[in-house]
Amino acid sequence: MPVAMCSVSDDEDGPSTFPATLSPITGSLALYGIGTQSATCSYTDAGGLTATTSVTYSIVDTTAPVIAVQSRNACRQLCRLEHQRCHRDLDVHRPWRPCVIDGLGDNHR
Repeated sequence: MPVAMCSVSDDEDGPSTFPATLSPITGSLALYGIGTQSATCSYTDAGGLTATTSVTYSIVDTTAPVIAVQSRNACRQLCRLEHQRCHRDLDVHRPWRPCVIDGLGDNHR
């Protein structure tokens, strides 16, 4: 995640950039870094004048889960279950087609 930065332009002090102050992430998945967070920027110039602003944003998970088959036997079971589901859902009787499992080098029946 990129760092939230504050940019200030002040007539007395000129331009300045510094990291924002971040609130803790809140929400039911905060433990995993997913939820709501606020970034706050506050600056006091040399004359004692202060400006503050903040923004609240959502942190979401955009990565799909990855499923890995652990053994050839599990591959065979998965293929059989998929074959049975297709027959049940479509109510057709067609010949068994091989189930190709990428990375295992052959077809499983």
